[in-house]
Amino acid sequence: MKSFLRVVVPIGIIMAMVGIGSYLTQNTSRSKTTIDVPIEDDVTVTTQGPPLTFVTEDIDVEQRGPIEVEQGSKNHKDYWFYTTQSQDVNVGVLYTSCTCSKLQLGSFDLTQEEVDQLEKSPTLTLLCKAAGAVRFEDLPDARMNQYAKVRASPKDRSPRPHILRVHFEAKEAGADPGTSKLLSFKISAAIEHGTPSTFSQEFGFQVVPGVAIFPVNIDLGELTAGGAVHQDVYVWSVTREQLHPRMILTSTRGRNDPEPCAEFTEPTPLSPSELAELPRLFGPEYGRVKPKGASRFRLILHERRGEHQLDIGPLNRQVIVKFDTPEGQKPLSEVRANVTAVVRGDVRVLSGDENGRVQLGSFRYDRGKTVLIRVGTTRSDLEIEYDGVSDEGVVVSPLSPPKQEGINRVWDLHVQIKPNVFLGEVRQTVFLRTKGPNSRRLRIPLIGSADR
Repeated sequence: MKSFLRVVVPIGIIMAMVGIGSYLTQNTSRSKTTIDVPIEDDVTVTTQGPPLTFVTEDIDVEQRGPIEVEQGSKNHKDYWFYTTQSQDVNVGVLYTSCTCSKLQLGSFDLTQEEVDQLEKSPTLTLLCKAAGAVRFEDLPDARMNQYAKVRASPKDRSPRPHILRVHFEAKEAGADPGTSKLLSFKISAAIEHGTPSTFSQEFGFQVVPGVAIFPVNIDLGELTAGGAVHQDVYVWSVTREQLHPRMILTSTRGRNDPEPCAEFTEPTPLSPSELAELPRLFGPEYGRVKPKGASRFRLILHERRGEHQLDIGPLNRQVIVKFDTPEGQKPLSEVRANVTAVVRGDVRVLSGDENGRVQLGSFRYDRGKTVLIRVGTTRSDLEIEYDGVSDEGVVVSPLSPPKQEGINRVWDLHVQIKPNVFLGEVRQTVFLRTKGPNSRRLRIPLIGSADR
């Protein structure tokens, strides 16, 4: 136990000093136990004791779970070790499972007297010097007979701490929130002219987006004259504690022109207790997600706001959230949520679905498609007129004179999808407008599929 404390306690203190930020605190292999280098069955070791001794975690990897790393980020995981050999130890890479990884050897540029002093009396000055004295070099390929040297430990003196650093890049996020990847590696270690032994290890990591939004599909339901609807929206991250979002709702004029009938409340950071509740709020598929930071805001959509008023008919927009990131941090990508609603008014589509959309079905690309659209109102004094189409490939016949059908005043118009114009999914829009001083536009979406 005494020899163990002589080695592990100084290493543990230096680890705390070297672990700038939270990464090493979470992902550096350290604990109150030591393990010898695992030796393959067919290898005979001729050294006195293992060439390297690693300081490792006593928590099972499966219980601890994979490391969560941000998509597109460069990361590392550290394994701390020392040697008690009286000769230098040659160390090299035998294998890594991913081309996205690279191994380095970290050594501390300290005199033996300073190493001994760390054991006896680890002063703040000496600890700070040790933290700044670590130097890393790429670990050579042992299969090419190339090695880095770990300096020998003089007899009856304190062993030097070293770091085996595994660099890896998080290239893309998995579709399943619970999916993780394994990175495995193997190194060779031996004293000069000694028989090599190997150290094999693997760890799991899960590539996650830097930030996400919930819900990703927002259905605001029906919006009636003079009314407003709202939805609480969350942006959250498993890698960052602070988020600084800026939100817009796109308009019919494009994504860079915010919808004037929409407003957002000020984003509010979630408390620790609220963060803990988020996975339950999001649903069972998020059960393993552990957010580090999140903000909540409310989207409020008005049928009329000031001088602006929404078109009558189905509404399909996007909430776009961008983020201000502090200097020195990797910028976060924007996130989006789809927003749907149905704006009700004095005019409605009688020949469409419940949301006012006209279904074209499937039709031949070279033949086009013609449909009859009927619109109506219960107001006897209301007049409507044609106001355009979304594409020249859509041709609209003149509106028929209105006729009374029960309580409805009804207009008919024939709409043609020209042949040889649209191929594949068809999503176009016909626009009508009410006449008079308080004119409103009616959007009539056309949805279908043109096949060869």
